[in-house]
Amino acid sequence: MTGKKIFLDVGAHQGETLEHLVTGEHLFDEIHCFEPMPEPFQILNDRFGSHAPPPAIHFHMFGLASFSGEKNIYGENLGASLFADREGIDPDLITRCRFRRASDFFREHIAAEDLVIMKLNVEGAEIMIMHDLLDSGEAAKIKNVMIDFDIFDVPSEGKDAAKALVRRFKREGFRSYSTARLAMLGRRGDNRTRNWLASLPFAKELMRAPPSLPLHLKIAKWRRFLMRTHLRRRRWGVKSLFRLLRSAVRR
Repeated sequence: MTGKKIFLDVGAHQGETLEHLVTGEHLFDEIHCFEPMPEPFQILNDRFGSHAPPPAIHFHMFGLASFSGEKNIYGENLGASLFADREGIDPDLITRCRFRRASDFFREHIAAEDLVIMKLNVEGAEIMIMHDLLDSGEAAKIKNVMIDFDIFDVPSEGKDAAKALVRRFKREGFRSYSTARLAMLGRRGDNRTRNWLASLPFAKELMRAPPSLPLHLKIAKWRRFLMRTHLRRRRWGVKSLFRLLRSAVRR
């Protein structure tokens, strides 16, 4: 049985990603937009609420997290976070927002045979969301998740939390993820989203005519890949080259 093609826009804000997804270029059956902040959610709904399917768009005025209930969000609109010490926000600006446990939403709305793509741009909450999905086994439903590691901007959590999550990915064999630094290539937001989706090995299932990455973006992607694997700091030899080729095939 063939399932639905579903895009989860977690941290939809005012529809910057959704604006690209409704152009007719993609083959998604459903798009779920999650935005807990009232003001951007209202703008999001005003902009796209009258959109006629396909795809069917569902607007959720709550965020995904590792819990269900209400909690404070600090700062306002772009950059607002569950973490009061996130850099660049005013912690005195507080909004009480609704959240739902990510694994509960997955169990209710997503079937095992669905093809699920998720954008995760949630100002630090990406760590708790992914741990919850891994703990529950629901992460197995994800074909690819693009993670923007905003946790680096949260001093109380920072690099240690991100590194611990990546170590868990490796330990449990979870490879269905991309990072914003490697995947979201381009100057404009719509180009970054397009290039991320076009770079996936199953892009033909998601896009009517997947574009090829421009040469300068291919070079940038490989440069960032090399930096991430720290090969620039190693002595080039047979073993280093073998590791590079093996990693590239796995990706």
